Amino acid sequence: MSNVVIIGAAGMLGYALRQRFPEAKCFDSAANEEQGITYIDITERKTVEQELSGLEKRTIILNASAYTRVDDAEINPGDLQSLLTNVNGPRNLANMARENNLRCIHYSTAYVFHGLTGDYAEDGETKPMNAYGSHKLRGEKIMLGADSLVLRTDCLYGPQGQKNIVDTIARNAQEKEMISGVRDQIGCPTLTTTLARMTAELMDRWDKGNIQGHQIFHTVSRGSCTRAQLAEKIISALNLSCRVESMTTAQYNEKYRNLQ
Repeated sequence: MSNVVIIGAAGMLGYALRQRFPEAKCFDSAANEEQGITYIDITERKTVEQELSGLEKRTIILNASAYTRVDDAEINPGDLQSLLTNVNGPRNLANMARENNLRCIHYSTAYVFHGLTGDYAEDGETKPMNAYGSHKLRGEKIMLGADSLVLRTDCLYGPQGQKNIVDTIARNAQEKEMISGVRDQIGCPTLTTTLARMTAELMDRWDKGNIQGHQIFHTVSRGSCTRAQLAEKIISALNLSCRVESMTTAQYNEKYRNLQ
């Protein structure tokens, strides 16, 4: 197994990757000495160079760092933070990888598509419908210029992730009589531990020469549902009385803007 570095190690996906790769060097903008996580800000090129320039050749950098507040990416200052983290950050990592003969695995999202079917091919036409998706697509293209794999995933949830879609729905459903659920976005809810396992399997194939870099892989769990259907399933599983207000994405965005 190659040497591994985890960027974004303090996050929800980072936690799952740390369990899968316990010997990895761990970095995050939220440093934690107790957990062995060193500070890094991937939006700052000098910081990236300082922390990663001494890595052995062919080390694999797992970039789990991202700005994921999809709705906030539409408005200031979230739009700027999304641009910095999801575009400028990957650019710094890609440059570092090329200059030091490193490899990268970069995590992207199904938001690079229109979200209407939930069944996409790696070579399918991309059509992001919001700023977050546009930024992640730009990050993909940058990372593919280095020796990298881009793993597109969707609706991540798992341990140590209080802000993920499943926990957010569950929390809101316990506190409110009605919550909103979008009916024209279809996704594939994916457990972080499943994604970490798929990452390890792809790394093994990469090390053995069975796959090459500069490729995109869709790494999601089986099955798909709308956001509204997911909310209904969660409410049913928790035996709650909350109801789901089904609406279109346009209706949801308008409602969200009115709440600002």
